[in-house]
Amino acid sequence: MERTTTKTILRRIRGKRRGWVFTPREFADVGARTAVDQALSRLQRSGTIRRLTQGIYEFPRIHPRIGVLSPSPEAVAKAIAAKTNSRIQVSQAKAANLMGLSTQVPAQNIFLTEGPSRTLKIGNQTIVLKHAASSRMIGAGTEAGVVIQAVRAFGRKGANEIPVVAISEKLPGTVKSEIKRLLPAAPVWAQPVLNRIVTRNFFDGSVAKLAADERRAYVEETANRRNSTNTAIEKDFWSVGHYDTFSLSKVSPKCALRAALLSPRSSG
Repeated sequence: MERTTTKTILRRIRGKRRGWVFTPREFADVGARTAVDQALSRLQRSGTIRRLTQGIYEFPRIHPRIGVLSPSPEAVAKAIAAKTNSRIQVSQAKAANLMGLSTQVPAQNIFLTEGPSRTLKIGNQTIVLKHAASSRMIGAGTEAGVVIQAVRAFGRKGANEIPVVAISEKLPGTVKSEIKRLLPAAPVWAQPVLNRIVTRNFFDGSVAKLAADERRAYVEETANRRNSTNTAIEKDFWSVGHYDTFSLSKVSPKCALRAALLSPRSSG
């Protein structure tokens, strides 16, 4: 019976990628907790897995020259949160770094969670889980959540500094669709920014590629919304179009296209 339990657990572990961090509850369907603990202990002694801390194990990554690699902080945080059926969300600073919007690497591995706060030290790594309100957990554990956290890192005052086009170009359509779905739950000040990230706009170069009739429709709509003329809008469009990497802060507040895209659309 013990050998059967061990073999079953080993088969499941090997079915995962190396670097998988887990708890005994992953094998609750295999056998009694005591039998599972004994099987994990045997696998640890054989070197197949390693125990990171009480109740937390890893199927370690192994480099041919360096040897056993350090566990992923995110994988550890996920395993800890899973104990309380909770999710994790990367910090705003980490999200900005992951998106290439900041060169600063956070000194601490901080994750938000709906579960209890906890600090865990594994080797030289300190992993911190901070309890957060559900409003801070939008898109937790997804690429869309990382984008939303990255935008939040700039704050309301820094919203105009967010490189919308640079972010948009990195994202596949599936992630953009998820951001669009989550948009109503995002902070009100961040919604216009996120909306520009997931939709084509005048500044990403896509309008220049449209057929003349369709491009004219964009220009006319902007002129109507800003009480301006088509000629003035066309002039702004071609001026802004010369920016390879666009930042709203580089364009004059008087630019009609800039003002139009920063203004919320009317419900009608």
